[in-house]
Amino acid sequence: MAENIILNTRDCLNALSTNANVFKAFLEKYNIESVKEEKNQKFYDLKQIVKYWVQNAKERTNDNLDRNSEDARLKKAQADIQELKLAQMKGELLDKNTVELDISEIITIVKTKLLNMPGSLTDLVFGIEERQKVNSIMKQYVFEVLTELERMADVPKLEIEKETIDETPIEVIQSTAKDDSKPMEQSEPLS
Repeated sequence: MAENIILNTRDCLNALSTNANVFKAFLEKYNIESVKEEKNQKFYDLKQIVKYWVQNAKERTNDNLDRNSEDARLKKAQADIQELKLAQMKGELLDKNTVELDISEIITIVKTKLLNMPGSLTDLVFGIEERQKVNSIMKQYVFEVLTELERMADVPKLEIEKETIDETPIEVIQSTAKDDSKPMEQSEPLS
């Protein structure tokens, strides 16, 4: 059986390449007692010192890794926040509550317009027997509703083939439909 190697404080400091203050804190942290004392010198079991020194090094490494990981997460979060603030300043980021209110308003208007459509269109197409004319009036009405929503929502304009829509405004069609007492020529029966 091998004998324990016993070193005095100065030899321990040299073996561990450390200073007296670090060594003293290390001894206190792990409650390491000297194995003997002679002439105001303390002697320590090298095997015990090395065992706890390695453990201490592992703990410091883990602490540094945890700290580095946390620092990296913090820096990334801070960078993300700055990116969001910049996007908001550029107008590329919208407030959630504002968007929800705007969408709710648009949905309410669309719902109202769709519910009013049959009544409005009935008055406009009443007495018109030409299918193409009825279709054109209905498309014009839908186009005007979409244009109104477009202005509200500030969305790109819809591309609709102009040749399929009678460009006559709804107001003119309404007054013409009320003034016409006789139906127009029938080119195609309504289904």
